[in-house]
Amino acid sequence: MVHWKTRLLDRHPKLIVLLYHRVLDDPSENPFNTAVSTETFQTQLEYVIDQYPVVPLSDVELRNGVQVTLTFDDGYEDNFRTVLPILTKKRLSATFLLTTDYINTGMPLWDWEIALRLNSNKKISRVEVDGVIVSKMSNETRSSFARRVIEHLKGVDILDLARVLGTLRNQSNWEVDCRCMTWDEVDELRKAGFEIGSHGCSHRSLTRIPAEEAIDEVANSKRIIEEHTGSKCRFLAFPFGGRGDISDLLVSAAHQTGFERCLNNTRGYNRIPLPSKACFNRVMVTEESDFRYLLG
Repeated sequence: MVHWKTRLLDRHPKLIVLLYHRVLDDPSENPFNTAVSTETFQTQLEYVIDQYPVVPLSDVELRNGVQVTLTFDDGYEDNFRTVLPILTKKRLSATFLLTTDYINTGMPLWDWEIALRLNSNKKISRVEVDGVIVSKMSNETRSSFARRVIEHLKGVDILDLARVLGTLRNQSNWEVDCRCMTWDEVDELRKAGFEIGSHGCSHRSLTRIPAEEAIDEVANSKRIIEEHTGSKCRFLAFPFGGRGDISDLLVSAAHQTGFERCLNNTRGYNRIPLPSKACFNRVMVTEESDFRYLLG
């Protein structure tokens, strides 16, 4: 109802920013329900192409109707291996937003790894986070337990985060079979004409760490990307991206650093032109997303 009311009654130009994370042939290991299968991804793209013009985030135009932009957070290797060939074949633009601390490390983001380890090892029922014990409740699912642990870790010091990861790796004793891209792979994306943006450095919530450290992350992520790609880094997607993970101070710092626009994870479309310093709302895509109602 909301979708059709918006489409029929709101004649203002609109932009839908689709938020993807991972695209996998087999998305069975999907602790956050953010991975999409390759088959579903291609079906979703065909629907979008049939319904709306797909435009680069850096070239959003004031035009009647609805336009769509594709964004990919985190910087996982499947963005290069799977997404790049599909988008190139379909001649579609996109923006890839990188978590710079993980590029070239051969590792997944910390929260993905923790979720995988806690979901797969039923023997782990308590995790110490910065002196606080987070325990699994008796009737709680492994997924819920993992999410609570991650929630406690979103704002801890990097060294504390590393200690928790080290402990869980010792308890699990197996290698996580996924990684983020290399800088060479990122450069291939750039050469293919795709926009490279920032998703911060450490993938912690920037509002939960000291303000000075958060502002440094914003600036450093931009600098690192520009040094490695030789291209301007225009966009910042806030890690986690909920209302509690963004502040006016950080948005202002991003603009002062030279970012043209910030992006959040708050569902909704955007009226164009967007007010100065406002963040783009995005629609997070899952395997079950119904693309018939993107304006809902």
